[in-house]
Amino acid sequence: MDNPRGTHLIIDLFDCASDKILDDMKAIEKILDECVKITGVTCLGKLSHHFKPSGVTMIYLLEESHISAHSWPGNRYISIDYYTCGSADPTKVLDYISEQFKPARLKYRVIERGYDETPDNC
Repeated sequence: MDNPRGTHLIIDLFDCASDKILDDMKAIEKILDECVKITGVTCLGKLSHHFKPSGVTMIYLLEESHISAHSWPGNRYISIDYYTCGSADPTKVLDYISEQFKPARLKYRVIERGYDETPDNC
């Protein structure tokens, strides 16, 4: 990679329509797999863990950086971080993720990484 610049998308999904999807590793993996396709990045590996009694953590190592998801089914909440370097635009997945988890409220922010003009306190 020649350019250290990237885009970091941080997503919070509150009051998701179903707590079942938030505790289903296969369903979350399918959603993250589709995010990879939507943005055209390359997945190098996956690591996941299902917590007892509930909850999922999943991390994708990408050639362009990473995706991580952490769910709290009892709170109907999931957080997703999607960091890409280069030309891949992680914000392309926002509508798809919202359609899949059906949150009552979705908050996100985009942080541009690796730019000298970024303030130190961001």
